Amino acid sequence: MILKQRFLEAVVKGELGSIEDRGVVVTLKGFKKYFSDVKTDYINSFLPASTIEPGRVEMTKTRFLLRIASGVYIVHPDAIDQFIEQQMQHDDIGDEAGGDKEGGENESNDNKSGDKGSGVLYRV
Repeated sequence: MILKQRFLEAVVKGELGSIEDRGVVVTLKGFKKYFSDVKTDYINSFLPASTIEPGRVEMTKTRFLLRIASGVYIVHPDAIDQFIEQQMQHDDIGDEAGGDKEGGENESNDNKSGDKGSGVLYRV
């Protein structure tokens, strides 16, 4: 799984960032702590490299964060919506492959993170 997918999954599960009135806010410090398993310099450049240029508001495939202060970013809401939609489509594909939506083996709403629901946008 690429770092962007891991990042968005952590945000959606409520494991990274905090939900505020203006959106999901992620700090560089929290990001580095959460992704401490990444041992390259990429960990230092991921958030800045994913930032939408000043004056623009549309996200792209590689730029999906808004910088609001030094080391503080908001995840573009369209990036979250797009990630959730992709996960739901993936779940639907798994269900069509023979899963049973009513309590069957492919039940996708189990909470692998152990989160009791606070801050969870969608269970992945």
